Amino acid sequence: MAPRSRPQPAETATFVFQGTVRKARGTTMGATSSKGRTAIVHVDQIVEAPRDLVGWAGQDVTVQLAPGADVTAGRALVFRTVPLMFGEGLLVRALEQEPVTPGRAAVAGAEDPTQRHAARQLAEHVDTADLVVSGQVTSVTLPADTRPRAARSGNASTTRPISEHDPKWRDATIEVDKVHKGEHSAPTVTVRFPSSDDVRWYNAPKFHPGQHGVFVLHRASPADAPAGTAARAAVRGRQSVVYTALDATDFHPSSDTTDVAAALATSPAKKPRRRS
Repeated sequence: MAPRSRPQPAETATFVFQGTVRKARGTTMGATSSKGRTAIVHVDQIVEAPRDLVGWAGQDVTVQLAPGADVTAGRALVFRTVPLMFGEGLLVRALEQEPVTPGRAAVAGAEDPTQRHAARQLAEHVDTADLVVSGQVTSVTLPADTRPRAARSGNASTTRPISEHDPKWRDATIEVDKVHKGEHSAPTVTVRFPSSDDVRWYNAPKFHPGQHGVFVLHRASPADAPAGTAARAAVRGRQSVVYTALDATDFHPSSDTTDVAAALATSPAKKPRRRS
């Protein structure tokens, strides 16, 4: 019997805009390997976008349409898309497109599109978190099981090679003040994070003793945990649970917790509990 794969989460649109179809068939990209029908759409107003895409307001983009999409020249629609390619222009893939209604038009101009994008990303991140706590970092240590094997066995021939993207794992001990989501009764929680500033890990939080704030944590799984770390051993039942902090939204300092508080207030899995 083939192994059962984990269900994949539904794809989420990251570039949402109200646009008018210039050409129902066409492209601004020149030669492209895009599959399926594409249309040229003028971006009238951006509803939600990461910062590097907000400059496309007022320009034409190429939209790879979903099969059977009802798109005609001159029609105004709200496009929910994901970026595919930058070059001579911008190519995006439409997850769906919807008619423009007065309500949607009002939403489009309600707030900054990058703020809306960041707020939605944070809300989704909090929803999928296994544990959210507020507290203070009391110590940061080198995990014993991430040291080179030679240091543990005394055999230099077993030393593990260091990758150019070596995360330089560290364990932060957090003294818990309050549990905002999830179940945790111990006075502390261990959070594994990459201390490396390599491009692969640059956006991950870097902890140091004395930091106080809210920690949005995810329990490591065998597929996600780095090989040879306590995180992998933990999920195999040999050690207590180790949580990870790998995303920029995984830590919010005490001086800036408004956004995460709003996300927690709407999280369907909210389970607050104060420590005695």
